[in-house]
Amino acid sequence: MVALVPDHVGFTMKSDPSLCWFLSQETSLPLVLTVIEERGIRPVLDVSFPRPGKAGVRCANLKDHGLTLKQGEQYRWSIALVVDHEQRSRDIVSGGMIERMAFDEACALGLPCSWSACEREAINRYAEAGLWYDAVSCLQELLQHAPGDRGLATALTRLLEQAEVPLPEECFREDSPCMQLN
Repeated sequence: MVALVPDHVGFTMKSDPSLCWFLSQETSLPLVLTVIEERGIRPVLDVSFPRPGKAGVRCANLKDHGLTLKQGEQYRWSIALVVDHEQRSRDIVSGGMIERMAFDEACALGLPCSWSACEREAINRYAEAGLWYDAVSCLQELLQHAPGDRGLATALTRLLEQAEVPLPEECFREDSPCMQLN
């Protein structure tokens, strides 16, 4: 299992972005998504997915779980595959950092400031501007509406490759089933 994150703090302009990860194989083990404010100790979100199911890219939209990110605040998030409920130290864990950039600050810096529906051309603008989570969320949204679109799957693969997200090598092939959204 690998969180789809860059090796640094990833930015978003959204108050409720999607957090995504790659599950390498089907599992019946539960997953737990945890989000903690940078200066916090207790999670602001701790949600369990009892039946994560098939392999592929999985995402959780924070809106669906009632969490709104504060502007200028950094958060650490993780996704854990719970191997043993009695010994949580055995969990398989992956995660990253996210920060919500103020919308007016992003616009002042010349970043893409459109709240319109996600479009293909927005993906590159978000990625180039450092809005990692917005680029991934946009791709995820487009892939949900067109799951068989190889161009979108290739765009996601390229974005992950550029950020050096440590996915198995077979995920970076054109015909890879890795980029299936579940």
